[in-house]
Amino acid sequence: MYPPIDSFKQLLMEPLFMRFRPLLFMTLLLLYSCPPLAEESLFVGLPRSASEEVMSLVDGTGEEARFEAIRQLETDSKGNLYVYDVGKEIATRSSNDDIYTHSSIRRITPEGVVITLLGQGVGQELIGVNNGFAIRDDVLYTASAGCLLKADLSQPVIAFEVFYGQCLSATDLARLIQQAKEQGYPIPIEDSFWEVSFQPIQPNQEVYFIAREIPNGRNIDFKITKQETVINVFNPGRYFVPQYIFGKYVVDSQRWLYYVVTGEPGPGPAGPSVLIRTQFIQPFENTKGSDSIYEKYFKSPGITALDTQDYLYVINDGFLQRVKHPGKPLKIADFRSFLSQKIPIWSRVIDPFDKYYYFCTGTAVYKISLPQHMENSVLVGR
Repeated sequence: MYPPIDSFKQLLMEPLFMRFRPLLFMTLLLLYSCPPLAEESLFVGLPRSASEEVMSLVDGTGEEARFEAIRQLETDSKGNLYVYDVGKEIATRSSNDDIYTHSSIRRITPEGVVITLLGQGVGQELIGVNNGFAIRDDVLYTASAGCLLKADLSQPVIAFEVFYGQCLSATDLARLIQQAKEQGYPIPIEDSFWEVSFQPIQPNQEVYFIAREIPNGRNIDFKITKQETVINVFNPGRYFVPQYIFGKYVVDSQRWLYYVVTGEPGPGPAGPSVLIRTQFIQPFENTKGSDSIYEKYFKSPGITALDTQDYLYVINDGFLQRVKHPGKPLKIADFRSFLSQKIPIWSRVIDPFDKYYYFCTGTAVYKISLPQHMENSVLVGR
């Protein structure tokens, strides 16, 4: 017996995806059911166990490339990656005394080709124990002892130039440090800093960094304005965010700052880690409205990252999870087997097209494909 005419009309008028919605939902569950990280996740470099000392610097493609000790990972607007390779000498020393060079900045193309851009015999040597770099509007800022350097990443040939201070040689730096130890020699700030730590780019697009003076070891705060003027913004007795933050903080487009704390400092074991959400005011001023969030879902939140749509990525309880406040977290990948190897994850970044999540160990970079953003009612709570 044929169905009534009205039934045919309903079938014709009903959207196709509604008829196959159960099948679509099950397909999505299968596609994004948090598969464990596989060897295919390795992008460039060589995996190693925590006890191995397989460190070298070799440009190349895929597993042919070698890194000594990656400590930072960032991306430009085209999806190229940049790593700060501190060098195995710095990575394996317990003290920073008398370490003057060996760091490098290296580029990784979306195809996985590794090229050294600066340091280790390429261009200007990076003298001193400097901590990474910052990228603003496709300009990369980094430091050597006594000077700041920059490079336009949008150019076919990347060249670094000095735009602040006077670069010191390893010999000059050793001499000045010795003078400071013996005499407290009053060296001008342009010639005195040798340890630089760059902070994440803030919503006002100013680059902040902390530099250590040679004479007295005092940390001085600086900012690089949009006009690339370097200004001393030292403000004693303040903290931007608590010093016991685990990993770097991230700031979204609505000026909300996210970071993870590992418990109040003090005697005894550290407390549980907590994800904090704070309204950003101005750099180096007290923040307000700090709240711990997602305690119901995150038992042990760790490393964070943000994509271009303000989705927050958190490694929690062995899983990489994605969430946008105030929604529910979505599990993206299973890190439990990887984390069981006790290999530290030093840095992570989302590509500018929100397609891939990259993270690095000391000697390798990994790449994970991300699912598209969809309504929380479809892809949460698994």
